[in-house]
Amino acid sequence: MPGVETYGMQDVGRRIDFLMQLQDLWSVAFGILTQGYMSESDRVTAMKLQYALELLNAHLINDYDCRPYAQTINQLPKNAEQIPDDRLDKGKKKYNST
Repeated sequence: MPGVETYGMQDVGRRIDFLMQLQDLWSVAFGILTQGYMSESDRVTAMKLQYALELLNAHLINDYDCRPYAQTINQLPKNAEQIPDDRLDKGKKKYNST
């Protein structure tokens, strides 16, 4: 039987977006389901949704490592005007030369 290859969150640009939308959808469904009167089947469904949300959160925490992004952001100057932008430099040269 061939091995199953898994990927992290950074390799597919839309994977994290999809999982966050799924988490939002399930959270809204859980909130709607648990407000007011709940039948026994509603309780069972709510419990399943709660477990699914817990597993999804664990998956997001374990597989999505945001440290590289945080390090890049933390290295940026606190004043936004001090952030180097090559596009701005090219624009200045273009307008200054004419």
